[in-house]
This record gives sequence, structure tokens and C-alpha cells, in this order.
Amino acid sequence: MDLSNFSAWWPGLLFSFGCFVLTEVVRRIVEGIFPRAKVSHYWTNVGLPTIPTLLGAVAGLAWTTYPYPVENPTWSFRLLLGLTAGYASAWAVKVVKAIIKSKTGVDVDANSIGAPPTPPAS
Repeated sequence: MDLSNFSAWWPGLLFSFGCFVLTEVVRRIVEGIFPRAKVSHYWTNVGLPTIPTLLGAVAGLAWTTYPYPVENPTWSFRLLLGLTAGYASAWAVKVVKAIIKSKTGVDVDANSIGAPPTPPAS
């Protein structure tokens, strides 16, 4: 695949971004219904990283007319592409948060957004 040709890789990038957006919607719904989920170790370390991969797999199986990089993709190819796009989405979010934290020292964890700042330890 020629990476200099934007039309060759934009569908995968869009698929990953879609997984991110769907994950944010699910996160807001779950955390709105269950406010304690925000502080749950299981939710933040297992649930949130897994959701984009599962949503990608479901979307890959469901979207038969998506502009896949091959003609007439099989269900297994669509599943694999969906899993990969979802995982790439979760990985990209983790990397961007780590870069922001290393460059600015600000923790942009979803649980800290909108929360009052914690006082420095003395």
C-alpha cells in the first residue's frame, strides 16, 4: 500500500476515529448512569481500553459497504480490520495523553477533566 496516497489510507484513519467517537459516547452514557464508574479501576483499566476494539469488531462486521482496501472483503477481513482500527484508536488516545503529560505535566485523564485540582503534597 502506497502511504503517500491519502486515498489509500483515509478509510482506516476514519474507521479508527469512528471507534474513538463511539467509545466517547458509550463512556459518557455509562458514566452518566453510573457515576461511580469514573473511579472504578476495572472501568478505567479494562472497560475503556476494550470498548473501542469491540466496537470496531462489531462495526467491521456490520459495515459491508465501507470503502475497505480490498474488493469484496470477507467477514473475517472486516472483523480483523475492525479489531485493528479499534485497538489503534485506543492506543492512539493512550499515546497522545502520555505525550501531553510528558510535555506539559498536565494529566489529561478523562477522570480528571472538570475535577477540581488536587492540592500539592506537602
